[in-house]
Amino acid sequence: MVYRWNDRKDVDEAVVVVMNTLDAGQEVRGWLMRTMQQAIYDSDPGFADYFFKELEASGPRRSAWLSGNRRSDPSGA
Repeated sequence: MVYRWNDRKDVDEAVVVVMNTLDAGQEVRGWLMRTMQQAIYDSDPGFADYFFKELEASGPRRSAWLSGNRRSDPSGA
């Protein structure tokens, strides 16, 4: 099943899920990590930027999660 953000509300909901997971002391991995990565790659780049900005604004621990999860060019360019 493809998960794609269609508006900022979708992104806001994803941010809340990631924040709640990290606040519970859990890692974002498995199906949740794959779902977030797929949404980042398949959604409008503006939504991906918004997602990362919202997580960065939510605190240093959440920002640390971002270091290895930013959108990159799949071609390796």
